[in-house]
Amino acid sequence: MYFQRKRVLTLYLFFFFVFLFLLGRLCYIQFFNGPRYAQQAAGQRLRAINYIQYPRGDILDRYGRPLNNTLPQPCVAVFPVLVEDTLEAARVLAEILYIPAETVSGKIGTIKQGKNIKIVNSPFILKANVSETEIEKIRQAQLPGVYILPLVTRYQTDWPAVHLLGYVGASGSNDGASARGTEGKTGIEKQYDSFLSGGASEKVAILIDDRGRALSGRGFTLLPATERAVKEMYGIEITIDYRYQQAVEEALGDKSGAVVVMDVNTGDILAMASSPKFDPYMLEKPVSSDAYVNKALQSYPPASVFKIVLAAALLEEGLVHPDDIFV
Repeated sequence: MYFQRKRVLTLYLFFFFVFLFLLGRLCYIQFFNGPRYAQQAAGQRLRAINYIQYPRGDILDRYGRPLNNTLPQPCVAVFPVLVEDTLEAARVLAEILYIPAETVSGKIGTIKQGKNIKIVNSPFILKANVSETEIEKIRQAQLPGVYILPLVTRYQTDWPAVHLLGYVGASGSNDGASARGTEGKTGIEKQYDSFLSGGASEKVAILIDDRGRALSGRGFTLLPATERAVKEMYGIEITIDYRYQQAVEEALGDKSGAVVVMDVNTGDILAMASSPKFDPYMLEKPVSSDAYVNKALQSYPPASVFKIVLAAALLEEGLVHPDDIFV
C-alpha cells in the first residue's frame, strides 16, 4: 500500500512539474517574447517593397534641381513569389500596360526560378506613374502578386538625360553597393557609384490574404528601414541645366540624332541629349540597339567624317551646290 501511494505521488509530482514547465514557458512567450512573435506572425501576411526604389544620392543640375525622381507616384509592383499563373498574369498586364507579354513573363519567371531565396522573394516595379485608367483595370483584374503602390522611383517619367545619367541594376560586385544589391551600370550612375550608393529605405507594406491578394480597405503601412545604411551617401551636382535639357529633348522628339549645348566661355555642358531613348525600367524590352547608344559621346564609323571633308571639297570646287539632292 505504501509503495502504491508513493508511485501515485511520484506520478502527481511528475505531471505537476511538467505543467509548471509548460505554464512557465507560456508566460515567457506571452509576456517577454509576445511582441516579437506577434510581429513575426504579421510579417507572414505582409509583403513589402522599398519605398525609395534605389536609396541613392540625388543627381542635381547646375541649379540644384534633381534630375532623378524624388516624389512618390503610383507604380505597378510585382511580387513574383505570389504570382499563381505567370502566363495569365503576363497576358493581362500586357493588355493593360501595353508591354510585351513575353517581357513580363520572362522577368517574373527569371526571379521565381532563382536559387537565392532573397532574389525569389524580391518584388520589382513593372511600370511607374501609371494612369488612373490603368490603375482601375489592374484592381479589377485582381491578379495575385500584382499591386498598385505609391513609390519613389529612381527615374523621372520622361527619363531626362537618360543616356548621360545611366541606369541602376543588380550588383555584380562585392563592394559596398552590393550590400544593397544594386549598383550604377552606365553613365553618371556608374561613374560616381561610390558616392551615390549606400543608403537605406523605408518599406511600403501591404496586408495580403492566403491567396496573395491585397486585403481591400486595409491600405498601406510605412515600415522603418530594416537595414542600416552601408555608408554615407552623397548627392552630386553636374553642369546640365534642366530647362535646356528638356528643350533639346523636345526638339529631338522621335528623330534619331544628338544635341549638345555648351557654354563657350566656360566649356560647361548645359545639355546633352541622344535619341531615341531607352526605357530604364524595361531593359529587356526588344528595342533597337541604337537606343542604347549615346550619340553625343560614342563613336561612329570614320566614313561619316570623310563625307564631310568630301562634301566641303566639292562645294569649294563648285562641282555641287548646297541645294543639290543625292539619292
